Amino acid sequence: MFEPGQRVVIRGRCLGTVISVGDLILVEELDLEAGEESRFEIPTERALEEMRPIVGKPTAERVLAIARQRAPRPDHRASAYRKAIKSGDLDEQAQLLAASYAGPQEPPEIQYQERLEKSVFGELALVLGKSRKSLRAQVRAVTMTEAPSRALTLPDMTSEIVAANPPLLTGLELLGAFAVNAKLAVGESRADVAVEAVPGIWFAYASRDTEDEDDLDELIAVHRDHVAHIHELERSTRLIGKVPIEGAHIAIFDEALADDPELFDAIGQTGFDILEDRCAAVGLPGDGVGHVRVAPARGRAAYVRVELGGW
Repeated sequence: MFEPGQRVVIRGRCLGTVISVGDLILVEELDLEAGEESRFEIPTERALEEMRPIVGKPTAERVLAIARQRAPRPDHRASAYRKAIKSGDLDEQAQLLAASYAGPQEPPEIQYQERLEKSVFGELALVLGKSRKSLRAQVRAVTMTEAPSRALTLPDMTSEIVAANPPLLTGLELLGAFAVNAKLAVGESRADVAVEAVPGIWFAYASRDTEDEDDLDELIAVHRDHVAHIHELERSTRLIGKVPIEGAHIAIFDEALADDPELFDAIGQTGFDILEDRCAAVGLPGDGVGHVRVAPARGRAAYVRVELGGW
């Protein structure tokens, strides 16, 4: 019936992987951030009621076609959405998701649409080997004539980022490597300052306050090809703008992600991380202001430093 390693849907809850099978089936939740791991124990005699195997590729493609079609909204939408989420029936969820797109965003859609999207696109992404975000944008572009985020047109730089091997630098704490297409932006909930940048792989670092190591005083990004000359770049920067910090976070990111609300949601929740392979973001002790300084190479920024303070 179920076996270790199998991917399943726990009805009304989440995607998971079967860890062990006995009197209880132990399932580990998928799609969680580090530190948020969650496991479920499901009695074997109730397993078919509580969960099901994920669908195969032919079914996933058929369900994706259902989600793309414009569908009439049912009566009693809130209860219909809620029932579909609880049942875990992918066909029903996709049809109701399409219906949720077929009109204004009213209270039932505001309450349940995101949960339907997570259920439908989460499973389809896993089966089809695509990102949940790209599937969501693809479907919404058809059903809601919503323009997809520019981020979805960017090349996949995952292999280059994995192979980048950023160096450790004295006095700086490494966040990691990220990719830039044409411009870098700095901000917290929008691109407050943007600058033409050397495209390719960038390395992100932070420096800590000498008097309080819990506080950051700078967020820094430097292009891979120029990291060996970082001290020269530090001395040749110029101020290009200031950014307000109103939610105790700041980020340096590929400007092509500036129309992606999910990125800014993630920035507002992170502590010290690379997000979506194109953003370096940190949490701060409070609100304040960031002074953005850049140093160019052949007319494009090769080094960006955000000097932090004000809290």
